[in-house]
Amino acid sequence: MFQESEVVILGLALVACRVAHPLLKNPDLPGRLPLLLGFCAMIAAHLFTVVEGVFWPVACNILEHLALAASGLAFALAMLRMRTSLPQREG
Repeated sequence: MFQESEVVILGLALVACRVAHPLLKNPDLPGRLPLLLGFCAMIAAHLFTVVEGVFWPVACNILEHLALAASGLAFALAMLRMRTSLPQREG
């Protein structure tokens, strides 16, 4: 059986994606694709967390941790691309 807190966290992650949606629609945003992939992987990880309480606990647990790792890497790549695209300040 899954825990209620896992469902709440999944809901909050979906709300976070909805809030970030206007930002992700901007084609000029550097790192847009890794940011989008990071959000998708984060949603997948939380979904696997909820599903593992119902069936395939070992497989879903492995998929959850792989999705979390992918999400972290994607967000790091997005931040790196955003940082390198900023104009350099003098001084």
